[in-house]
Amino acid sequence: MKQQRAAEFAWDQEHREPPDMTQFQREILPGLNDVSARAMSRLSGLSTGYCGEIKRGERAPHPRWWETL
Repeated sequence: MKQQRAAEFAWDQEHREPPDMTQFQREILPGLNDVSARAMSRLSGLSTGYCGEIKRGERAPHPRWWETL
């Protein structure tokens, strides 16, 4: 978890513009319909449970994961 937070902080330092969360909902979330939470987890290293929450629209991941997802 500590490594994740450090990576998120580093990403935030490189990307000064605040993320547009509606962009995630509009552009990325619909593309996850055909991807399993398990596959998302394997690609990103995020937990399967967290990826399931992302797929259901309950959570939005840190923007550094958007490209991977």
